[in-house]
Amino acid sequence: MARKHKKGQWKSYKDCSVIVTPNGSAFHKCKRKGKADSDCKHLSRSKHLNVIQASVAYDRGCHPCRNCLG
Repeated sequence: MARKHKKGQWKSYKDCSVIVTPNGSAFHKCKRKGKADSDCKHLSRSKHLNVIQASVAYDRGCHPCRNCLG
């Protein structure tokens, strides 16, 4: 609700592309926009990566990765 109405910490929020795995609970930083490339150690063995917007990841209940977005 706060993000939708740009209140509090969401006032200066800018959406970006992030990487998620099908069963993961975190989202990760993309190296290149729209590409499933990341330097995050948590994705080193993951094969099925999806690129979505951070706002969609938040809506799915995901949180930022503590390694690459922490």
